[in-house]
Amino acid sequence: MKNSSIVTDLACCPKCSASLELIDKQVICSACKASYPHLGDIPWLFKDPHFAQADWKNRFDFFIQMNQLEIQQLKVEQMEEGLLETTKKRLAKLIQAKTEHGREVVKAIVPIVSNELGDAAIHKAGGTKLPKTQALMSYYDNICRDWSYGDDENQACLDTIVSALGDHKELGTLGVLGSGACRLAYDIHRTFKTDRTLNVDINPFLFFVAQRLVDGKNVSLYEFPVAPLNLESMAVKLKCKAPEAIKDGFHFVLSDAMNPSFKDQAFDTLLTPWLIDIVHQDIRDQFRRYNRITKMGGRWVNFGSLSFFHSKASICYSVEETLDIVTEAGFEVESYSHEELPYLHSPYSCQKRMERVLCFSAKKVKEVDQPSEEFQFQAPWLLDENLAVPVSQGIQQQHMVHSTLKALFELVDGKRSMKDIANAAEFLGVPPENAIVIIKNVLGKYHDDQLQGRQF
Repeated sequence: MKNSSIVTDLACCPKCSASLELIDKQVICSACKASYPHLGDIPWLFKDPHFAQADWKNRFDFFIQMNQLEIQQLKVEQMEEGLLETTKKRLAKLIQAKTEHGREVVKAIVPIVSNELGDAAIHKAGGTKLPKTQALMSYYDNICRDWSYGDDENQACLDTIVSALGDHKELGTLGVLGSGACRLAYDIHRTFKTDRTLNVDINPFLFFVAQRLVDGKNVSLYEFPVAPLNLESMAVKLKCKAPEAIKDGFHFVLSDAMNPSFKDQAFDTLLTPWLIDIVHQDIRDQFRRYNRITKMGGRWVNFGSLSFFHSKASICYSVEETLDIVTEAGFEVESYSHEELPYLHSPYSCQKRMERVLCFSAKKVKEVDQPSEEFQFQAPWLLDENLAVPVSQGIQQQHMVHSTLKALFELVDGKRSMKDIANAAEFLGVPPENAIVIIKNVLGKYHDDQLQGRQF
């Protein structure tokens, strides 16, 4: 198993941080004897790998169910009277495309589907919980861009990295955290003198597709633009392929970049593409973790936007603050740029984005203290079912809102008018003429939600 040797060389046990061994084609912890399985030749290096597999299988099952519902709805709409011929053509095209799309996704994700996990593992609500933001199809459009139509974008990204690194052409052992669809890592591996590249991500679909492409196989996938250019662009079958196969030195491991399970000073070069603003932890902790796994004198290259989503404004940092935190984490910024680059400029879409990307190359100059605990993006009581659930202000507010909505919807019996409901809704605590405005907003939102298309 070509990905196993590099994992045992560079990684450590997610549970106890001891070294890993390869025994009978299994990655085993030398201390606690935890076993980490392979799916599709890719090791699953999560604290609870079986739960992680079960969680992704559930996400796959949900995608398949939603895709089938979408197809059924399209077939119902296809039977409506008075449709334009072009509308019939469009609906037929979407039905065919979504049917084939489902088949291609099944092909890519088959290592998960074929693995026997057991009902208990699938439904157990514990273990290594994965972020909701990582759905099966998260960053699906990046596969289409990376390996089909995005040559110009890919080259622009690579040129920015080349400029940031300057004369540093020998990257040694390269770790790529949040590698996604892997095109940037692929281009860097081919362009620079890289002994070996280890790609790290939590999304198996992206890696299963990327591995097939890097091995020299073609993959056919459909793009469904949100704003298609014309009727033919509603669903476009793309032939995804790599410029050339990489036979050696390009590896994959499914693991958590928020708590990197790698040995101290594992990497000569660390790359974080489109990562630091989408993880759930404060980058002041995150960057210190990067320090630990980077060799003294090694380099960390960051590439991506700063679109922080945290609810706390104090940790949604500016460019200047981010660079200060890089220094605080034991790195010396050698170069940086903050320039606009094209992002997902599909030739089949009316919509195009520009992203202002922060790219820097920083040299590790000192060791720093590590965070005292591993990062958990969920509250402790969500991870341990024996802990008491605290009565927070948010929960109290939700209780009040849902109690009010329940009482309101109980008044909807198919006989009462809006005025009747307003007159009966004394629990709202406002006169009927004000209550009717509230009721219209609530029921109107419900009606609007029913009209919106499904989002996968």
